[in-house]
Amino acid sequence: MDATSIPVLANPDSDYSGTASVEITAGWHFSGGSDKGIFGYSASLLVAARSRTGEEATKGRRAPSYPQLCLGLSLDTPTVRTGENAVTVLKHLAELRLPTGICAADRAYTGCSPGNFQVPVRRLGYRLALDYKAADRGIQGSWQGAVLIDGSLACPHIPNALAQATHGVDDKTFRRRLDDLNLWSPSDCPTSSSSSRTPTPAEPCACNARRPGRLLR
Repeated sequence: MDATSIPVLANPDSDYSGTASVEITAGWHFSGGSDKGIFGYSASLLVAARSRTGEEATKGRRAPSYPQLCLGLSLDTPTVRTGENAVTVLKHLAELRLPTGICAADRAYTGCSPGNFQVPVRRLGYRLALDYKAADRGIQGSWQGAVLIDGSLACPHIPNALAQATHGVDDKTFRRRLDDLNLWSPSDCPTSSSSSRTPTPAEPCACNARRPGRLLR
């Protein structure tokens, strides 16, 4: 799910000349990271994507290229009903009984109110892969004692160094640290009675249930 700008020929409102735009429902669209806006509309596009198979991921092969197929589009004023427009498009796909999978979205949707995007999308059967700013990585809060890290819940006894391993890092460092975290032993978890004790299947270590930085939920 992504939003792209649709510019218009009309001029925006001008406080200097006291004129208004003939495009009364248009607004300023700002692409991610840009401080220069485009006056017009935002088109919420739903594009089919193909993920790598397990064999392709294991062997480090890229998914084969194929034509990008747009399954839906919703045109609206920028920053208005961003989440709701995405949900509207996905609901039309649900009516066609198309298979659900992973819905990837950028920060425009990450920042939506949960009730306007995340919750209804999950109810439609999708899993979410969301984008975060580097400053938002690491511990984000808690829920019933579990620690929320990079969008996923972790064991409340997770070591602080591990919980903050992704805080403020750039994407390149983030991916490198994911490989380093694979070397971390679950026996280091404070929930174990002995540092050399390995959790058994009957007594699993919750700290090993996830890796910090995994944004897929």
